[in-house]
Amino acid sequence: MLLSDCPIDAKCEIVAINLSGDEKIRLCELGLKKGSKLRVCQMCPFGSLLISRGTERIGLSPYIAKSLEVKYA
Repeated sequence: MLLSDCPIDAKCEIVAINLSGDEKIRLCELGLKKGSKLRVCQMCPFGSLLISRGTERIGLSPYIAKSLEVKYA
């Protein structure tokens, strides 16, 4: 399932990142890599997502949200 398809308050684990190059490196720098657990906090207009990982909150564009495959944790 894609992160963009998850409902609000869903707890997920990243199983695959379908990006390459700088985009994937930037996600890893933010702590979002395979096996990371996160929660969908808010769905913003036009498909953007606000997620939390621990105490951090991170905003993701619709393009990035559709590139992350997750499973319910």
